[in-house]
Amino acid sequence: MKKKVISVMMAAMLLVSLGGCGKEPQQQAEADGTVQKEASDEGTANGETGGSRICVETNSDMSNLAPSSVQNDAHFRCGNLIYEKLLDYDKDGNVIPGLATSFEVSDDLKLTLHIRENVKFHTGQTLSAKDVLFSLKLANDSANFSRNTKYMDLESAEIVDDYTLVVPLEQKTVFLEDDLAKIEIASEEAYQADPEHLNNKEAGTGPYYVSDWQVGSSITMQKFEDYWGDATQKQNVDEIVFKVISEGSQRTIALETGDVQVLYDVPRADIKTLQENPGITLDGKESDGCYALYFNCSEGKPTADARVRQAIAYAIDTPAVASTAYGDGGVAATTISNRTDIEWEDSMADLEPLYPYNPEKAKELLAEAGYADGLELTIITDNTKDGAKDAIQIIQNQLEQVGIKLNVELQEASVFNTAKFDENAWDLQYDFYGIVRTTMAFFNNQFDQRAGSRAFYRDETMQSMLEDAIPEYDAQKVQALAEYFTEELPAYPMVDVIKYYAYKTGLENFNIYIYNVMYPGEFTYTEEYNK
Repeated sequence: MKKKVISVMMAAMLLVSLGGCGKEPQQQAEADGTVQKEASDEGTANGETGGSRICVETNSDMSNLAPSSVQNDAHFRCGNLIYEKLLDYDKDGNVIPGLATSFEVSDDLKLTLHIRENVKFHTGQTLSAKDVLFSLKLANDSANFSRNTKYMDLESAEIVDDYTLVVPLEQKTVFLEDDLAKIEIASEEAYQADPEHLNNKEAGTGPYYVSDWQVGSSITMQKFEDYWGDATQKQNVDEIVFKVISEGSQRTIALETGDVQVLYDVPRADIKTLQENPGITLDGKESDGCYALYFNCSEGKPTADARVRQAIAYAIDTPAVASTAYGDGGVAATTISNRTDIEWEDSMADLEPLYPYNPEKAKELLAEAGYADGLELTIITDNTKDGAKDAIQIIQNQLEQVGIKLNVELQEASVFNTAKFDENAWDLQYDFYGIVRTTMAFFNNQFDQRAGSRAFYRDETMQSMLEDAIPEYDAQKVQALAEYFTEELPAYPMVDVIKYYAYKTGLENFNIYIYNVMYPGEFTYTEEYNK
């Protein structure tokens, strides 16, 4: 994966350290049903590279602690430390072994998974093939994860022994590795024993376990002493506290005062301020995500007509949205491909947006579609996303110029993540999506009608092209999909994100992985940080 890094390194220490992340670790809380050892009271447990505690900002809370249930920023950030997958990614985006040490697919399309031995769950059980099959079935029943199991015949799966699982595949798929790197593995015994099925407790194998969850406020994690992996690589800090801070300026204040040591969500308005702070390091990275305008393609909706969708795209000055709403944090999208995709070429940055700003063309298309006198639509977005409110305001003003009245609903993350799957709740939605490694992932994850098409888009030609491209990667087929998608336009990619992170000087080995997540347990906590 290509990652371009813009780094502003500052030399001096942050002088003030206040709030809930002092130097002495809290006494470890016993989670119900969780078997744990007590954390040390002696500060660093890992020598010169370790730390006792770190506080990390996140802009929203987890909805629940259940495996393979929700996909949003909080679940990627926190869940990756709790639950592990069969495969994983390294910092360069390469697939590496996880809870599966290896796998192979036979000529008759049988996937054989070799499960890692001697792996303990936080709840005390030992990982086995039955937990893996159970977790795959959980994902298959999940609205958010069923796309990752759609080629697996789980009912015909065979547990060969405690550490070998054979799953028949319905067809070849270029996404097999990424699917196996997405599904979270949990203890079947712990899940079945919990009446709430892990909504409020977890049963993962990750390097950290949840010791305390103050809903809407914070999630505290402790180092898992029985972790199977290398503690020096993944457990360099004893305690991690994720603090939920939804308001932008409060995030910056929290970092400057020492209430947190890392910002996941740097307010665009504070980028310059943080750059000039001698105790803070600011990193900007091209992310694997984009903000897009999704059109509700349900029958009877005005936006079910491709001409209306194209008209709206022509009516929006995408570069103006990017520069005004995101500043240094975003650039106008010029292709379906994201800047970290294998299909991306640097020359693509110089292209015009997919639909260059043309209000007159927009009016013509609206008239052709029967809306010469205009129309009224509702747009929803997650108001915890930095820049979303400003972007929506610009879009609202520009659509008004072509006769479209836009009713805006700014929603909290939990409300939005439910409403966006309700075809009666919106006409347009402005949302962020991530792409893993290839543009094909965008088409597969968002618009494969067999697993629930995003935007309720149904098109036989698109589906046929997608199914033809899935068995093995073919750049020409991906290009053909991109061209057809651009014409149909069930979603309009608008702003490629430049993601900024800020952290206290003294933290080293700061890496960002797929899905824009970091692992505080791999940071190097220098003497400067631990002062």
